[in-house]
Amino acid sequence: MIHDFTKLNFLCEVTRIVRRAHTDIQVPEFNYYRTKRSLDPFKSYRDSGDVTSPYSYLTPIGIAIIFIYVLKNIIRDVVAYIGPAKDVISDYNCAKIDLSCIPEGKTAVFEWQKLPVFVRHRTQEEIARESNVDLQLLRDPEKDSDRVTKPEWLVVVAMCTRLGEIPISNAGEYRGFYCPCCCDSHYEASGRIRKGRARFNLVVPPYRFQNEHTIVIGRSRAELNTDHLIWVNTKKQYNTDKPRWITDLMDPLRSNGFENVEKHNVENAIPKNKCGREKFRKKNVEGKSVGE
Repeated sequence: MIHDFTKLNFLCEVTRIVRRAHTDIQVPEFNYYRTKRSLDPFKSYRDSGDVTSPYSYLTPIGIAIIFIYVLKNIIRDVVAYIGPAKDVISDYNCAKIDLSCIPEGKTAVFEWQKLPVFVRHRTQEEIARESNVDLQLLRDPEKDSDRVTKPEWLVVVAMCTRLGEIPISNAGEYRGFYCPCCCDSHYEASGRIRKGRARFNLVVPPYRFQNEHTIVIGRSRAELNTDHLIWVNTKKQYNTDKPRWITDLMDPLRSNGFENVEKHNVENAIPKNKCGREKFRKKNVEGKSVGE
């Protein structure tokens, strides 16, 4: 019995080292998927005649480009059709104000594009006083006639041009607007700076008279189409790509009145450091060009 078990163990060890011949492995064939010209394994791909021309790719690419262009135009037309009208969109940027509710000598506050706006009904005394002011006495010289469309109505953004505080109307030494917060700035009834730490006049927003008792603050779509002419003229005069009223509105309302202020009037620019500001203040106070 022991001899028989030894034979069995020897046979098991022999079967373990037996290997199959490489000819027994069945290699898959893909001749079904090949063209007739590529069945011959001794021919190169170029000699088989199945070389793909690059021009065959141009046709689907061109069709795809045309399809995308047509689809873009269809989507744009559909969105324009179901969207609001252009005149309605232009009205979103405008604010209509009824002037009949503002008595003479009073100032009303309105909101336009999240900005407070002063609308002042000026008296004949204020009109005569502001129109006769000598421009040489002004820090930011500007004629009263250039700031108003009609002499009896003044429209300005109700934000101090130094740090953006809202001034008090019908107050101050010049009976116009007064900012008591930190700059102690006094503006006249034309919105021009006369005294204090502010350096620029109150900003006049773009507005027009719709009729005798209604004004529209903002730009209509027809006016926006002509803005490129304003940008060209503004760029030549003030070296900026923005319209004049945008430049005057944004530049003085920076976080710090003494820093990062770019203005077309470079001669009146205040230095950043403390020593430079003191020299600037003394120089302008002695020259009577800046009053504090």
